[in-house]
Amino acid sequence: MPIVEFLTINTSKAYVEDPTSSIQPLAGVLKKTGGCVAVYHGIQEEGEKTKGQIAIIWETYEDHAALMNDPSYPLVGEAFGVLLAPGTALSAPATEIAIFTLKEGGDPQALSAALRDLATSIDAADGAHPPCCWGNSRERGKKFFLLVGWDSSKAHIASASSRPAEVKAVTDRLSSLADVAVVHTAFSKA
Repeated sequence: MPIVEFLTINTSKAYVEDPTSSIQPLAGVLKKTGGCVAVYHGIQEEGEKTKGQIAIIWETYEDHAALMNDPSYPLVGEAFGVLLAPGTALSAPATEIAIFTLKEGGDPQALSAALRDLATSIDAADGAHPPCCWGNSRERGKKFFLLVGWDSSKAHIASASSRPAEVKAVTDRLSSLADVAVVHTAFSKA
């Protein structure tokens, strides 16, 4: 049974101006990959034209996984880079890495919804480098990860301190669903 991989991206200026040409390098690499059925893409209509949606149809999850282990996989990253707005949580001066471990009997969909709401709030915070990203680990199903770019770890703390009621509500909601561990690091690209 085919599966669909969905990606939401912050779009580059090049993609906004010419989506068809900009997607071609990525689509070309993917279509040569075994198991890739089709690639769909578009700019989100709601809000500013800064979000794009990509849907990749795979024959199986294993076909998708095989691409990630293939020596040609760096070509996907290069082609994908043309579509993305500059900057990520990993390229910010400080990156918050939050690991959420779903509590026994916890609802992963409820945790996903809480993380989605948290991400929206963080992206609007002073000192943040949007977009933050989050997701569920395929290998460790009870683990969810959140990556947030900040001006500094102090900026993260200052942002939280400036919104105590909002932060308490989010913290209470998340702590009822998962155990949380948070660290900050300054990544360097190798």
